[in-house]
Amino acid sequence: MSSCSQCHQCFALLYDEDIMAGWAADDSNLNTRCTACGRHTVPLLSVQILRLNQTQAEILSVPYLNPLVLRKEFESILGREGDACLAEPEFVESHPIVYWNLVWFLERANIENHLPDLLCPDFQTRYQSTDALHEIHKVGKQT
Repeated sequence: MSSCSQCHQCFALLYDEDIMAGWAADDSNLNTRCTACGRHTVPLLSVQILRLNQTQAEILSVPYLNPLVLRKEFESILGREGDACLAEPEFVESHPIVYWNLVWFLERANIENHLPDLLCPDFQTRYQSTDALHEIHKVGKQT
């Protein structure tokens, strides 16, 4: 994944620090201000996905969201669909912009999470039990 974006106006490269510095404190604004020309542009997150048994990587780009915008969109999804939607592989296809931005920010903060695993075909078998405390409780009762 990369957050390096190109200004749509002057074609200057914008790195993460530039993008973050240009964001406004507005939960509805997707733009950042280009450090080279001063004009607004929508930064992108670029993702390269190389699946097993494939030789060509799939390249995907989604808007790179200001954390305030991401929070607003994320809360809206959770309000409509509930937090269980985060355990469904369909979340990736249903909400790609929010999904990839969450993956990016959690990775940057070095926070372990299950979101990248939603891309794996065997995700459901890996995370069969949704209640780890229940499993621990069962083991504790057997002794």
